Amino acid sequence: MAERTGYIGNLSVRLNLSPICEAVQFICTKELTAVTFCASRTSLKVLMMLKPTIEIDGARFNTLDNFWDEISAHLIPGAKWGRNFDAFNDILRGGFGTPAGGFRLRWVNFQTSRQALGYTETIHWLENKMQRCHLDDVELVKQEIEAARHGEGPTVADMIVDIIRIHGPGGNEEDDGIELELV
Repeated sequence: MAERTGYIGNLSVRLNLSPICEAVQFICTKELTAVTFCASRTSLKVLMMLKPTIEIDGARFNTLDNFWDEISAHLIPGAKWGRNFDAFNDILRGGFGTPAGGFRLRWVNFQTSRQALGYTETIHWLENKMQRCHLDDVELVKQEIEAARHGEGPTVADMIVDIIRIHGPGGNEEDDGIELELV
């Protein structure tokens, strides 16, 4: 197989010439994930797999409720959803208006979010959770609150990032094709 490297605009591309089916494959960086050209004597078909970028801005939210607002506005505009971790996980699986084939989620001002969604917000979320949870779970939630008061355990920001990473490279649901970029 012959290989050539070049650029299309500012995209770096690697061109693989395969003798099988006269196929030519471009593997691109940046916004294009892959472009495949299949050539025959009479036609040229182009299959493009685009991975769009959706951006959320940590400077626009400082609570978990505001994070859900940001997700609603930028990831699934106009859709009604549960506004909780389980529903967020479901959204990332697709079928709720998110781009088919996955997307890149760019979270700008992530450090601002990490602070805002830290232990204080985690305690607030856990206290609300305790009011709604099953009686068998109350003691566990109390322990989680106590740990958060001591700066231990995952924060709300950690939980959000962990959920997103499940749907990306190396995650249990990586076929969903979510790429997280923390800026």
